[in-house]
Amino acid sequence: PYGVNLIVHRSNVRLDEDIATTVKHRVPLVISSVGHPGPVVDAVHAYGGLVFADVIHMHHARKAIQAGVDGVILVSAGAGGHAGTTNPFAMVRQLREFYDGTVILAGAISDGASVAAAQVMGADFAYLGTRFISTKESQGGAGYSQMIVDSDSNDIIYTDAISGIKGNFMRSSLERAGLDPENQSRSREKGLEGCLERRPGGGQYPRRADHRRIGRNVEARIRRGDVDGVCGLSRRRRIIPATCVLRAIANGALFRRRRAVGK
Repeated sequence: PYGVNLIVHRSNVRLDEDIATTVKHRVPLVISSVGHPGPVVDAVHAYGGLVFADVIHMHHARKAIQAGVDGVILVSAGAGGHAGTTNPFAMVRQLREFYDGTVILAGAISDGASVAAAQVMGADFAYLGTRFISTKESQGGAGYSQMIVDSDSNDIIYTDAISGIKGNFMRSSLERAGLDPENQSRSREKGLEGCLERRPGGGQYPRRADHRRIGRNVEARIRRGDVDGVCGLSRRRRIIPATCVLRAIANGALFRRRRAVGK
């Protein structure tokens, strides 16, 4: 199966078109972000698709559940792009107090140990994005991939100066876009207008290259159980095939689960 991510915030002037295209192609999995998922749920459920909603607070989670989503994505502290600041341990346990449906955890997850931890906490799935930007198959561009490889958690700026909504952005990405990471008020003046471009026929939509979902966690060390010798992974950060990343994550998660139960 494949899926699409729909931004349901009022700043997305093409939302109606996005939903219509999603329905036309009967996309099996749809993720709603930055807003109430109600309109998306109604449209997608009409043809039998599934809807998962990004949330950063428990009150967002309750609204999404009431709207009838098929699962909740907890965008916790450390997640790339628009994200919350709540500790993932707290988010998962709070949600499980009133929700027994599908839970996906996002936020600084990039290896097998993190995936295993998410499952132990009570999440059904782990959500990875940044880790796959620095792979050979990524279509984000070589510059973007290398930017991920060269960055660490010290290079992340959490600000609302880009879109008016708090989010995590790489310092080098902001600088390349002509914004000042050290002067967020000045960046805010340029703000959303500086990060949008005109689309044919009028309206605007966000630029793709510099402000995609990006997280603070770049794989800094590959630990025992997280490597597959066939892929030739080393302890250096580098751009590698996605298959190697997947094998490393699977091996790492299995190793951590076995270690946790003493096997």
